[in-house]
Amino acid sequence: MVRTPAGMRWAVPAAVAALSVAGLTACSGGDSDSAVPGSGGGKQDDLVAAAPVAGDPPAGSTMEKIRKRGQLIVGGSLDAPLLSQQNPSTKKVEGLDADFGRLLAKYIIGKPNVKIVNSASETREALLSNGTVDVVLQTYSITPERAKQVAFAGPYYSSGLVIATKKDKTGITAPPT
Repeated sequence: MVRTPAGMRWAVPAAVAALSVAGLTACSGGDSDSAVPGSGGGKQDDLVAAAPVAGDPPAGSTMEKIRKRGQLIVGGSLDAPLLSQQNPSTKKVEGLDADFGRLLAKYIIGKPNVKIVNSASETREALLSNGTVDVVLQTYSITPERAKQVAFAGPYYSSGLVIATKKDKTGITAPPT
C-alpha cells in the first residue's frame, strides 16, 4: 500500500501507471545506489530508463523538496518476499514495492535514487507525519480509521487474502477485531 502526504497524492498513481504501462510485474531490481539504467539490473533498468519524469513541481510542494534533495525517502520493508526484501547476497532491496519506489523517484527526481527506511507497522504513520519518510510503500490494509490518518494513493495490489476454515467448523465467522 502506498501512503503519502496529501501534497504528493497524484505523483504515486502516475508512477504506478508508468510501471503498469511498462509491463513490470513482481520482478526484482537493484537497490537505490545501483539501480541506475545500464547498471546490469536487466529488465528493471530498462523500465526505469523508459519511465516518465514529471514536469516542474509546484513551488513549496513535497515533490519540490524531494527533487531538491535528490533522493526519495521511502518507508518500507526489508523482509517481505516478492514485495520488498533485502537480498542477503547483494544487499539490494528487491521486489514490487522496491521497484515502485525507484519508479516514483524517477518520476519526481529524474533518477531512481531511493533510500529505504525500514518501517514497522506500528511506526508507519509516525514516520510520515514527522517527515522521516516521504512515502510508505508497504503492504497495508486500507481501513476507514487509517484513511483518517494518511492519504492512500492505492490500492495497487490486491492479494486476495481470505480466512479459510474447515467446512464443518462454525466457530470462526469473522476476522478478529
